[in-house]
Amino acid sequence: MLAVLHGSSPAAAWRSSPPPTEELSPGELRVLRYLPTNLSRPEIAGELSVSTNTVSTHLRNIYAKLQVRDRSSAVRRARELRLLAARRSR
Repeated sequence: MLAVLHGSSPAAAWRSSPPPTEELSPGELRVLRYLPTNLSRPEIAGELSVSTNTVSTHLRNIYAKLQVRDRSSAVRRARELRLLAARRSR
């Protein structure tokens, strides 16, 4: 927001967001794809045939790597970084 107030366009401010400090692993990327859905952790685990603990570990790592604190922020950040497709308009 500060960049916009100082004359930069919103698009320029969006592009300037830093990339994650560490790349997501293949397992983390698989879990990330389910975050925009309404599936719970156990449901995601069932879809991926892994334990709920594995999903929780991947989520913890995703949040840390994307520097966010919750699921909706992770989805928003992943979309900014083009790790997830942009939301479809209705």
